[in-house]
Amino acid sequence: MIDTHCHLHSKEFDSNRGEILSELKQNNIQAILVGTSIEDSIEAIKLAKDYNFLYPSLGVHPHEYEVIDINTVKQEMDNILSSEYVSAIGECGFDFYYHQSLEAKEQQENLFRLHLDLALKYNKPIIIHTRDSFEDTYRVLSEYKDLVIILHCFTGDVFWVNKFTDLAYTIYFSFSGIITFKNSTDIQEAVKIVPENRLLVETDSPYLAPIPHRGKQNTPLFLEYNIRQIANLRGLEYQTLITILDSNAREAFKI
Repeated sequence: MIDTHCHLHSKEFDSNRGEILSELKQNNIQAILVGTSIEDSIEAIKLAKDYNFLYPSLGVHPHEYEVIDINTVKQEMDNILSSEYVSAIGECGFDFYYHQSLEAKEQQENLFRLHLDLALKYNKPIIIHTRDSFEDTYRVLSEYKDLVIILHCFTGDVFWVNKFTDLAYTIYFSFSGIITFKNSTDIQEAVKIVPENRLLVETDSPYLAPIPHRGKQNTPLFLEYNIRQIANLRGLEYQTLITILDSNAREAFKI
């Protein structure tokens, strides 16, 4: 199994990271370690070097727009991409849940476009965070071509699956533990219509633990709950879906 989005390198796992990594190895679970700042991405790269079943990404989360200098970020990302292996760019994008001012949206868009340009320059897939911002995310993405997009923790409905699928490049929809929540009916309907070759699964651990572990620390070891729910919703056998998801993840991230 491949968890396409987690944060095992973050401080939340300082007390039990070794135990979790040992279990991941025993259970043949691989994971993409997703960066949320330059410093955080460097930690992901360091951890991935010690474990051949982990793959790092490089990104600056939209929340960081308030504390970064975009020219400095560009230089730092260029330097890292020129000298280190990363599996993807991101996570990046828009998050208007807390930040709704015009200035915040403009600064987040500048940061987002920087990531998109780097993804094109270095031929990397890009992991996109979009919260309360589907319209703006679609607007910006519609201006680009030749991208491989991963819509991380997808929370859109059927309308947005169809809308994004119509864009003229490769786009994947990655579903988290939210798919197991009882009130997530729109997302559950959406997962049923995603093209089979564009479906991914993730934990976003340590966040968004699935039912029956909701409220606890999430880990890639809980990935099976998300997969079982998706299998039930799509009418597939569990092992059949694992094969599909793993193939899609390897294609998306070139691992």
